Amino acid sequence: MEYTTTRCSNCGFATRYRETGVPKVQLGMPLAVCPRCRHLILDSFKTEFEFMSEKKRKAFLSHTVFASFFASCVFFFLFGIFVVVGAALFSDGTAESVFLILIGVFLSLFSVYKFAKTFLKIKSGVLEQAIYASLKRTSDSGYVDFLNSCYQKNGVNKEFSAFGGKSEFMKKYKVYETSDFCKKSAEEFAGILLFIGIDPADKDRMSRFSHH
Repeated sequence: MEYTTTRCSNCGFATRYRETGVPKVQLGMPLAVCPRCRHLILDSFKTEFEFMSEKKRKAFLSHTVFASFFASCVFFFLFGIFVVVGAALFSDGTAESVFLILIGVFLSLFSVYKFAKTFLKIKSGVLEQAIYASLKRTSDSGYVDFLNSCYQKNGVNKEFSAFGGKSEFMKKYKVYETSDFCKKSAEEFAGILLFIGIDPADKDRMSRFSHH
């Protein structure tokens, strides 16, 4: 199991601490403010939709980005069933056998729960809302220029590339404009815009997460 810890390189504050299941490419706003030292930080895990590769965009639009997650749920479900059946067949009535059966049942039920929870989130349009919020942010040319500058100064190989189907997508999902998710995203973005009213060339106000 892989654990991810990210820290503000200015003060060392842990913005993530031994989290599991952190995707290498996470859709979201990569700029944030360290809650401890108020230093502007660049999260190299999070990426705006129009800063993603064409391949990754297609994966998000088609929901295949969740394929590996669903595959792992199926694996743990089948593994749980295997443990239950194996423990039941060779059970000798000991506490160890009962414990193995309970572990197998737990693994199977937990896998079903995680699968169903994520599937329902997808059906509710959470991914489309995240893409919509991201496209709204990258409609701000000043923000895009500042983000490009941050990536260049920090040696991150990412750059803006306009999404060809942007206008159609925005029209199709305009209903999400008033969703709680998009409202919260807009508020956070407004805060970042106020914060980056400083000179982007001021390197002392920029940093990136260090990974361990």
